[in-house]
Amino acid sequence: MKRVPICSCILVTGLKKETTDDTIALYFDNEKRSGGKDVSQVERKGKDQALVYFEDPSSKIHLLFKLRAD
Repeated sequence: MKRVPICSCILVTGLKKETTDDTIALYFDNEKRSGGKDVSQVERKGKDQALVYFEDPSSKIHLLFKLRAD
């Protein structure tokens, strides 16, 4: 049996050029708004994509359930 690696980030796509890393971090750091919290880093991947890293991998799980419920 092997341990499955835990990923602490999500890929966000469809971002506008004007969207700043701070705006992305603030959105995903707001538990009421996005379901996430404790963003540790935002890393741009191309023009309209970014990786959002969370300090606690369970934040990502709460976020995914919230997005599916909306």
